[in-house]
Amino acid sequence: MDKYADAQLPNESSFSELVAAGKLPNNALFQKNPTDPILANLSEGKLFSVLGGYDENDYLIKTDFRAAYVADTIKNPDGLLGENGGGMPAATPENNLRQALKDNDLRGYVPTTPTLICGGNQDPTVYFDTNTGSMVDILQAASAKATTNNINVTVLDVDKENAADRPNKLTFMMIGQASMNKWDATDVVKRVQTNFSNSVEKVKADATAQGGVPLLAFYTNYHGGLVSTACTQATREFFEQNFNQSANPT
Repeated sequence: MDKYADAQLPNESSFSELVAAGKLPNNALFQKNPTDPILANLSEGKLFSVLGGYDENDYLIKTDFRAAYVADTIKNPDGLLGENGGGMPAATPENNLRQALKDNDLRGYVPTTPTLICGGNQDPTVYFDTNTGSMVDILQAASAKATTNNINVTVLDVDKENAADRPNKLTFMMIGQASMNKWDATDVVKRVQTNFSNSVEKVKADATAQGGVPLLAFYTNYHGGLVSTACTQATREFFEQNFNQSANPT
């Protein structure tokens, strides 16, 4: 909405401070009941509603902007949604935002040096299954087709908190030559995931002790705090063990 147009992000103020100052809405991205017909069938359930909610009058993204974006996705569907799209970005998006997103989209990029892809499957900011999942599919296909296989990609989901609900989802996989890396992957993955679980417990316990909502604290800390810390640890140990062969990475 226009009243939030002068909000600058990133900002030295916290999210709550920006909300209190009227610079951002309190978690509402979109209008609750948009009147534009192109949005009529776009239900609230298709958006992660804990952190990206809806409000009738106080929301961040203008409805006509959203409608234009959705119209372009219908006309020029992403490869993850369109038939025979191969998981790649739309070839010729017309919407300015979608064009910018395509310019920054890594689908189609195949690394030729050892690479670690790290995230958490409950991330409300970067959707792990959609983003990492699409890259995994593309890289696995590229590895299978490569005549000279120099693809070396390790994929880690630091979050095993909901493993029982995701029996068919792996939290760790190796693509191409990654299985040949000389590092103690099993111990590193266990250590990173255990530390992540311990951090989750602390975040929820702290929220409870302060009279807050543990689940909300979990999601608000997930991307920038919990996953970021875990992936930093994983990245440090991945490159230390892979290249320097250190027996006791720190």
